Order: sequence, then structure tokens, then C-alpha cells
Amino acid sequence: MNRIIDAELYKLKKNKAFWLSLILIVAFYLASAFVSLPELGHNPKSATLQGNMSSFATILPLFMTIIATALAQKDYNYGTMKNVISSGASRKDIYLGRLVVGILAMFILFVVDGVVSM
Repeated sequence: MNRIIDAELYKLKKNKAFWLSLILIVAFYLASAFVSLPELGHNPKSATLQGNMSSFATILPLFMTIIATALAQKDYNYGTMKNVISSGASRKDIYLGRLVVGILAMFILFVVDGVVSM
């Protein structure tokens, strides 16, 4: 199962949707910080993103859905699902490996979201 998780992590590193989502999260917070500064009288100490975080909380599941779909879609589009299944690993191991990597990707998104919003 470690080989399957390693292969899925490699695919996650090469996934453009994952990296684009991370960049968009950071860009959203930076843009919202610049938009809120004129309203606060250019006082950076009073600039908080609490209001913007609530609006972004509705968008984060959209990024997660896009990443989960992109991870599953790659094997289907390239026709490599047959190769993965015929490699000798059980379907349970394949499913659990993909589930672990998917959960890890979502955790990374949450961590980036939490760090950037501080």
C-alpha cells in the first residue's frame, strides 16, 4: 500500500489543479487585504480578514471538489486505471491509498487557508 500512496502523492505533486488552488487561496487573501485597507484608513494594525474569511469559507469546498475530481479524472482520461488495477494491488488498497492522499490534499488546503488568514 505504501507504493500506491507514493504513486498518488507523486500524481498530487504534478497536479496543476492542486497548485492552482493553493495559489488562488493565497491570492484571494492578499486581494481581500488590499481591498479592506482603504476602508480602514490605511491603518495596517486594524486590518483583519475576519469578514473576508467568512466569504471564503463557502469557496474552499469548491476547491476541494475540483482537486478530488482532478485526481480521479487523470487516470480515467489517460486510460491508466486498468494498469493500476492489474498491478496486483487489491482494490481496497487502491481505494484506501487514494483516500489517504485525498484527505492529505484537503488537509494541506486547510493548513494553507489557516496560515494565510492569520
